[in-house]
Amino acid sequence: MADSELHSEGKLHEEGTSCEGTSHDGDNIHAEAELHETGTIVNHDLQNKTEEKDKDTYLHGAKLAIVFLGLGLAMFVMVLDQTIILPAIPVIASDFDAVNEIGWISSSYFLTQCSSIFLWGQILAFYGQKIPLLVAIAIFEVGSLIAAVAHNFITFIVGRAVAGIGAAAIGVAIFSISAVIVELKRRPVFFGLFGLIFVIGSSFGPLIGGSLTSNTTWRWCFYLNLPIGGVSMVAVAFCIPRIKPRPRSGNSTAPNLVSALRRIFGDHPVLKDGGTLSKICALDWIGSLLVLGGMTSLTLALISGGSAGWDTATVIAGFTCSGVALILLLLWEILVMRDEGMIPLRIARFRSLWGSAGVAFTRMVTVISTMSYLPTFMQATRHQSAINSAISTLPYSIGMAVFAIVGSVVVQKTGRLKWALCFGPAVSAVGAGLLFTISANTSYAKIAGFQVIGSLGVGLVMMNAILAAQAELHENGLVADIPQASALVAFTQLLGGSLGGSIGGALLTSGLRRYLPSDLPSSTTDALLQSVDTIWTLSGATQESAIEAYARALDNVFITGAACGALGFFFALICRNINIKGKNFRK
Repeated sequence: MADSELHSEGKLHEEGTSCEGTSHDGDNIHAEAELHETGTIVNHDLQNKTEEKDKDTYLHGAKLAIVFLGLGLAMFVMVLDQTIILPAIPVIASDFDAVNEIGWISSSYFLTQCSSIFLWGQILAFYGQKIPLLVAIAIFEVGSLIAAVAHNFITFIVGRAVAGIGAAAIGVAIFSISAVIVELKRRPVFFGLFGLIFVIGSSFGPLIGGSLTSNTTWRWCFYLNLPIGGVSMVAVAFCIPRIKPRPRSGNSTAPNLVSALRRIFGDHPVLKDGGTLSKICALDWIGSLLVLGGMTSLTLALISGGSAGWDTATVIAGFTCSGVALILLLLWEILVMRDEGMIPLRIARFRSLWGSAGVAFTRMVTVISTMSYLPTFMQATRHQSAINSAISTLPYSIGMAVFAIVGSVVVQKTGRLKWALCFGPAVSAVGAGLLFTISANTSYAKIAGFQVIGSLGVGLVMMNAILAAQAELHENGLVADIPQASALVAFTQLLGGSLGGSIGGALLTSGLRRYLPSDLPSSTTDALLQSVDTIWTLSGATQESAIEAYARALDNVFITGAACGALGFFFALICRNINIKGKNFRK
């Protein structure tokens, strides 16, 4: 099966275009067309022929289970890498004498991950998915090894940045490959299992990281990636069929560049159509550089704002530059690249794509505002250790996994997605709003119950957001553009995670400054801002006021999750109520 080729293809029929399909023997078949509500003429006969052709590429039984194992291990190691490092960050910064640069330990990984994800989306769409996935896992492994053996902070940051480049492709490739090997009507549960893996990696990563850091060394947090990634590469290499890329459009700006080079250097073999240089030039390098510039400026602003204040020149300049980069990126993609850009205009008009991206963004802000700051609440009000406070959030993690599976099963049975996209954010807003009401005296049973309510909402949305984007492309015969659509949804989710952490940190800091007693010595206030453990060095009324200040400041963080849940509900309303078991998806 590894040597077989899969060809995923799709064609957008514009309004007014003749709708014809061509049989395998070359005879023209006049197809019945139907005007879709988006303004696109959907050719059902041609679409059904493509679906029948793609049906042969779907895997079942043992073959699908083995492929799932390989893809699941790749996802697990990617998610684990993002969370296993959390308990080790203070130790790493201390070992390298880089406490003042601690923000770069996470930001370097996030920066390259966000900046390269759209470029990977193009690579996966244009040049196949199996080989790029193997390359991405290899890059991730190299980055992990560099970080594990680093003897100075700069080398460590380089390793994290390299790992981020590989991680950017892994998630997009997994969902893109799934779109080819699993038929749409069976994909909800398949995605739900990936959601389960995501939750397991996210939940147990900090526990594993804390144990390794305490009992051995933080370097094992990165060494652990090597065997897991290695097994994943073997499974991908030998079990996943080769996926043939879609043919290139003749409207790309890349052939013009190659033509200019031909006039200079002649008909060199490297410059031929479909050659190496032609493929490289077809990628949207300028758009990727604009994303990198914008994300770098945004990251610098967020890191500086958390330490130096949000009204400093560095922060203002960072936000300004990121805004300018965004405007330039939009102009470049719309006016120049058009259908050959990171987000082709032929799919940019589908509202479910943008609705699901908005849902993914707001969901991640809600998750971060809960999972990252509820442990702080438990440490500040219950004097729990880092590991015990992480255990206190297990109701949220376990609930998220359970409801992700339940939601996927219901979607697969009913064929409908929109109910989950609307109901999920609404319930997550209620759950986050209930956490806003907790105080230092609230029982843990009530806190756990509120977590379960919130996890119901975020669990329902977890994998159904990206599935909604894929479903609309399926319906319009644009299956080949799924990697780039998946890259957009993944990017907004990463952005939501980053902004959620930064906004939460800013709200916590500003809240503590507001609620801590004004008569506290400045040294005590600064110590409380730096570490929650300072609370337990105080005594009497001072300690009680510090606990109350932390609880009230964290209320502001939790209410942010509620607001984002409400916003996610309105993003969900944008999505179409597609039935993945409807006539446009019948085999």
